[in-house]
Amino acid sequence: MQRMNGIASTLLLLIIITSNLYPNNTVFWADKIISYSSQVGEKQFSANQALGSPSSYSNEKVPTAWMPKITPNEIYENIILEFNSENKSNYIFINMPVGGNALESVNVISKDSKETSVLNIDNIKSKENGRYIIKLPTQIDVHIIKIYFDLVNTKSEVLLDAVGIGTDTSNIWELNEIQEQLFSSPPENLGTRINSVYSELAPIISADGSKLFFTRDEHPDNIGLDKNQDVWMSQLEEDGRFSQAINLYEPVNNKHNNFAFSTNSDGTMLLMGKSNKFRDLASLSYVKFENNEWSDLQKFDFTNIGNKTNFVNFSLSQSMNIMFISMEREDSYGGLDLYYTTLSDSGWTEIKNLGASVNTASDEITPYISNDNKTLYFATNGRPGYGSMDLFVTKTNDDYSSWSTPKNLGSDINSQGWEAYFTISSQNDYAYFVSSNNSIGKEDIFRIQLPKEAQPEKSVIVSGIVTNENTNEAIGSKLEFRNLTTNKIVGIANSDSKSGFYQIVLPKSDEYGVNTIAEGFYSISKTIVFGNSSSNTLQLDLSMKPVIIGETYELSNIFFDFGKSVLDKKSNSELQSLIKFLKQKENLKILILGYTDEIGTEMNNKKLSEERAKSVFDYLINNGINKNRLTYEGKGEIKSNKIGKLEESRKVEFKIITDSK
Repeated sequence: MQRMNGIASTLLLLIIITSNLYPNNTVFWADKIISYSSQVGEKQFSANQALGSPSSYSNEKVPTAWMPKITPNEIYENIILEFNSENKSNYIFINMPVGGNALESVNVISKDSKETSVLNIDNIKSKENGRYIIKLPTQIDVHIIKIYFDLVNTKSEVLLDAVGIGTDTSNIWELNEIQEQLFSSPPENLGTRINSVYSELAPIISADGSKLFFTRDEHPDNIGLDKNQDVWMSQLEEDGRFSQAINLYEPVNNKHNNFAFSTNSDGTMLLMGKSNKFRDLASLSYVKFENNEWSDLQKFDFTNIGNKTNFVNFSLSQSMNIMFISMEREDSYGGLDLYYTTLSDSGWTEIKNLGASVNTASDEITPYISNDNKTLYFATNGRPGYGSMDLFVTKTNDDYSSWSTPKNLGSDINSQGWEAYFTISSQNDYAYFVSSNNSIGKEDIFRIQLPKEAQPEKSVIVSGIVTNENTNEAIGSKLEFRNLTTNKIVGIANSDSKSGFYQIVLPKSDEYGVNTIAEGFYSISKTIVFGNSSSNTLQLDLSMKPVIIGETYELSNIFFDFGKSVLDKKSNSELQSLIKFLKQKENLKILILGYTDEIGTEMNNKKLSEERAKSVFDYLINNGINKNRLTYEGKGEIKSNKIGKLEESRKVEFKIITDSK
């Protein structure tokens, strides 16, 4: 290969700059590659890693930077990039985690094709830790940047992380972190009741903050010859401190590696792992706390995740309808990526990658989805931070298709050490996380009060008792909570068969319908509207009617506008529940009864009530129910003494009229 501009053994880099703004309005980072001669990897260390804003301020060999493939037969390496920018610039910014001493020359080509060499002693304003700030001799409308590296003489590996242009140097290398740094107190080590000279990992806090589960590594009281990992538990005492942690032993733990990923809202279910081999999910299971003891392990009904390695993290929401996974798959961006799946009527949906706005070529691990089901906390070493692994927060829209740019949780939580495993209670008062900084031994569990910016949206703990309406006895049932607007499942709870108790955490901003399902009973429904209440708890007791011929059942979540018989789309959840019931009980025939409020004439209300009953009748037929099993009748108006509650009179019931068996 020929010598380039008299510079021997050099690497040519041409970089495209466009308008990726980070972290202020004067900086633009490279975002397009035209060609290159070599790269170490297709994902990690690839040429694409030189694009965008900085991903690391360390001087380590990070996979989020571009690294050329250096071989004895290829003295010269080059990469050619072309760019177009509409902004005149005064400075060039170059971030090189490794190999800054190999930087030989930087040339700038303007849009009028004028080329200027800008790398000299007078122009270099700063080169601290491989972060170069180069002042241009005059303001230039930058079109092409060529960067040359001397690879042979320096015998240095080269990692190029980012190249930018701008008009000033203020805040160039600042972290993208939460703005509010006024924590009410520093992180608190939970002390020797929880922590030891061994590793304490993966804290899991119940919604009310009363139970803390965690995984302890290599402790002498662990089960098994190797003492590897067991799940331990502590309870919050009246003085605000946690009790001395206890090993949960069998059946929760056994001789293999044991670790818990998530719990439900009242801490009566643990999602468990039993080894490090998760390629086929054979070891994913759960245990339940019933009748004052932990159950045997039960297989968790989940899909094959396609994991390429033996490492994986799960986070199941306390509403039990969203799962986040940290793993490496074929579609990962490099290392461990974050994925998600949601629970639908037909099971868990296709697992999807969260995308490049969250994932990097390095590792994203220990995801935790908060109770608002929108705020995600995780740890990564693929973004600028304080230590070897930092904690970040990002937020999503309602369908998880896009995520905000992750923000570093700041130096009050993150340190020069290793931080991961973030979790909070539904009150949003304390965050719990794992850190190697100021620990008793290895990694310890800490807690800290959350700043406002890092808090998820408000949520409500909904709890109550499910009973038999006729006998008042407790019922073990499944409760499905749906968003009435989208008809999507937003949470699942199970009532205890002995006490009837259930508990779940729901985001406060939505309107919900709850269906209670138990064998031999009709699935009753109720509407939940939190409104402007300041309370973070709701008591909702539910009673279920046995399936009996001649019994009448109200369809609670059927909605009509005043004076109309058209079904509101918020009625879909209730009607689908009725359809499911009728398909399970194929021999039943029902009479559909419609009602109206008392506004209007009695004749008109009689007609309207019949039309409303027919709307339900038609919906059932259109969704596969044989019309020979259905009849309908309008019952007219209902007198109401409840001011402002007329909508409660616009209802529909059904009566079981026969069983054809």
